[in-house]
Amino acid sequence: MDPLRLAAQIVSGIGFLGAGVILRRGNDSISGLTTAALIWGAAGVGVAVGANFYIEAILGVIFLIASVELIPLVTTVFGPKQLREKELSVKLIVLDATKISEVIESIRQKNIRIKTVRIKDLDNGNHFVELKVSVDQKRATTDVYEFIHQIPSIRGVDIENI
Repeated sequence: MDPLRLAAQIVSGIGFLGAGVILRRGNDSISGLTTAALIWGAAGVGVAVGANFYIEAILGVIFLIASVELIPLVTTVFGPKQLREKELSVKLIVLDATKISEVIESIRQKNIRIKTVRIKDLDNGNHFVELKVSVDQKRATTDVYEFIHQIPSIRGVDIENI
């Protein structure tokens, strides 16, 4: 049996497995890349062990673990601000159209960054306001809900993690 052909078949098969775990969600989100990379890494370690390269296999495992555990920490600390934030979809029912600006301004004052605003008139005279906002990753969604719910001119609040 030719060991190079065996390794080539492993690479080919693992390529299909890795591609199978990569998913596209919505229009702007791709998931499964880390899983696909780990599948490739595990296959590489397996080939190294099968070829009696034990030290290289151990170094490969250490490299994989360090990559998965340390790179996200470094990226969170030194990376762009968007990686330290989470996005929320906030839907509000506002009683008075003249209060919409005040509501938006009071939300901004609580370190809630508003990305998009959509306003729609409802049949009963109320106004539907939909906001896409971002907050600190550590901030609980329930805290944002409780703050917005206490604003006097708001009749209803619906918040969802995006």
